Amino acid sequence: MEEEEEEKKNSLRWTVSQVEAICNGLKEGVSMMISPSGTGKRSVVTELVNRLYHAHPEERILLITRSTHQLNEIFSRLMNLPIEKRHLLRLSEKEYMKNGDEYGQLGRVSYCLQRRELLLECVKRLAVSVGCVEDYGYSCETADHLYVSVILPRMELMRSILHESEDSLVKLREDPRFLDLTAMPSCFSKEQVRLWDDWKNQNSSLLADFFPFKLFFLDQQQPFLPSSLSSSQIEERVECCFASLQSLFSELREYRAFELLRTNQHRMDYVLTTQAHVIGMTSAEAASLRSYLLEKDFHYDSLLVVDASEMTELETFLPLVLQVRV
Repeated sequence: MEEEEEEKKNSLRWTVSQVEAICNGLKEGVSMMISPSGTGKRSVVTELVNRLYHAHPEERILLITRSTHQLNEIFSRLMNLPIEKRHLLRLSEKEYMKNGDEYGQLGRVSYCLQRRELLLECVKRLAVSVGCVEDYGYSCETADHLYVSVILPRMELMRSILHESEDSLVKLREDPRFLDLTAMPSCFSKEQVRLWDDWKNQNSSLLADFFPFKLFFLDQQQPFLPSSLSSSQIEERVECCFASLQSLFSELREYRAFELLRTNQHRMDYVLTTQAHVIGMTSAEAASLRSYLLEKDFHYDSLLVVDASEMTELETFLPLVLQVRV
């Protein structure tokens, strides 16, 4: 699997007033922030979106701005925060962000299809690394079957012995229940056998013998599980690997709908109504797209309006009725 990106976080130092504004925005009900130009309102809005996204991962956030320029600027900042790209959607003109990714509906569909192909390649490599000869990387459905029938049971077996003593681990090496973890698959090629031996030579801890995904994580910095690590450090590294696998299969489940929906229009509707968690548009587009959004049963849980004082009363009212037939 490709190297994990460095953790993204907001490095700004907040003032007391900005912290209060963010905290108020996280509460239920209506919250209003009034401040002069140049005091960091957009930075606060960006951080508020980030906090809402992580505090309520199942909810959807609608972001309304006065102009496309404001929307682009906020989305540029959101891209540098730990928000999944597949959950960002911009209902605006088809403009490209600085990194070349388009955040419109069609651009999100293209991005998700590319991510699906990339992750399925990882699934193929994972299946081969554990000795599976079936093509589990054919679709999101077959990948999920691999996770449920092969990957998850091995993870649970590994977790069950993380706190065992060294004497117990020596005995468990011959236990038939753990042969899937310790024994090299008979279908391995000469190259895979060599890689397996490389893992054994570089990782000397007893728990390294039981690690179920040796070849898949061989590209990590080696030695990965040396005997010099404490049990808590080994557990931390193992759980980090397991979390990355769970994230891989969780993301693939979201892309399964793209295999069932055959037209781009249906896929774009799915992105709009289901997959996107942060949806941005201008007040003018909220007015022009209202009939379309109501027709698609669009809904949201939180609404953020940027620079509402510079909009007309109608422009600030329309976003409130984008999900209600009146």
